[in-house]
Amino acid sequence: MSVPLAAFRGRVRVPPALAGAVFALAAKAIGSVLALAIFAVAARSLGEEAFGRLAVTFNVAAFLAAVAVLGQDALIIRSWAETRGAGDDGASRGAYLFGWRVTLAAGALAALGFWVAVGLIRPDRLSLTTEPAALGAAAAFLFGQTVLAYAAHAARAISGIRVSEPHGEVTWRLVTLAALVIGIAVVPAATATVFFAAAAAGSLLAAAIQAAMIRRDLPLAVRTACPRYATRAWAARSGRLAGSTTAEATAQYADVVLIGLLASPTASAAYFVAARFANVFAMIAGGLHGYTSSRFATLHYAGDRAGAQALLGTVIAVAFALVAVLAAVVAVGGPLLLSLFGEGYRSEYATLIVLSAGTAFAALMGPSPVVLMATGHERLYGTTIIVALALRAAALAVAAPMAGAFGAAVAVSAVLIPTSLFLAVVCRRQVGADPSVLALLPGRAAARPAQNAADRS
Repeated sequence: MSVPLAAFRGRVRVPPALAGAVFALAAKAIGSVLALAIFAVAARSLGEEAFGRLAVTFNVAAFLAAVAVLGQDALIIRSWAETRGAGDDGASRGAYLFGWRVTLAAGALAALGFWVAVGLIRPDRLSLTTEPAALGAAAAFLFGQTVLAYAAHAARAISGIRVSEPHGEVTWRLVTLAALVIGIAVVPAATATVFFAAAAAGSLLAAAIQAAMIRRDLPLAVRTACPRYATRAWAARSGRLAGSTTAEATAQYADVVLIGLLASPTASAAYFVAARFANVFAMIAGGLHGYTSSRFATLHYAGDRAGAQALLGTVIAVAFALVAVLAAVVAVGGPLLLSLFGEGYRSEYATLIVLSAGTAFAALMGPSPVVLMATGHERLYGTTIIVALALRAAALAVAAPMAGAFGAAVAVSAVLIPTSLFLAVVCRRQVGADPSVLALLPGRAAARPAQNAADRS
């Protein structure tokens, strides 16, 4: 499913940076539509409580997968930019292989640990699905997502978005949707098992395709070089990056799990459905992060501040246009969209609007996490996210039991909005780059960085 981006630019007649941003966001959008279809099929095949348990299990597995990659997804972006900029072929190959070894070992241990843990703890106490076969398939899904996370980021750094985005966003979901529809038709009683087994197979297939394409696209000098490992330095960076990515994953997946524990699986299902649509704005942010990561790192370490800021300006302009259009769609068509999961979910329109306000604002603040982690500010970023998570958990603990899904939405947006604004301000002051929509204002130049982040370890 690799797409020739040069041909895409030629047909549409747009600048390369704009074409790349649009391509990445298009892949993200298609992936989001497929994800909605997958969960809609599952929701209509299960009752609200059973679907809530599936949603909680999915979020636990996805969270553990994001943690299990141990920061290798972010590390390969930075290490590849640094080693290629230095012309060190052996270190480039070593960085790539180092990431694979850590990811495969950690992913296998995480999957095994999950499977053992749910066998020792009663799943119903944690609002997880109670089917043993489904929990085993969820462990396989955890491993598949861990491997896919590293493969997609390595592909983004080495082969480019023409490989990383279609397979990282679309391929595995297409496989999952097709297998889920067929599986439910054949064994309707095993929806949760089929769901996770299909998702695991799709994830591993997409990762294998990307690994094959990376091997094809590796420069000959890198492919034939004797790998050189800076294990101590990479391990230290991995630890810092893992802390940041764990905090990110907690912010992304913990809400549904906490609501299931604090309220009920039914409340989790309601929040999960509203969040799937509100996350269309997070999808825009994710697309920006994916497209920006390797390109910004390359420009930054080459000392091209003007080029780095121009890149950020281009992608945030695309984001602004998409946020405006999608906000209108959610506001007008929200009840209809929610009903795709079942008529009972129409009543969560207010939850959808509140969540969308938070995620839309965050998208307009731009790819601050990528900028900070690519420039050596992962410790500052990680600390900020940990503080925000603590505030978010405290707010959820108060609001979710009182007002269910709507209260949870208010709590999440109340923390997300100021956090996103703070990170954008930090980028401007510490890196000298403005990733937010404010960069589009006339005469707003990026500030000089407080410290040369390229010199950070």
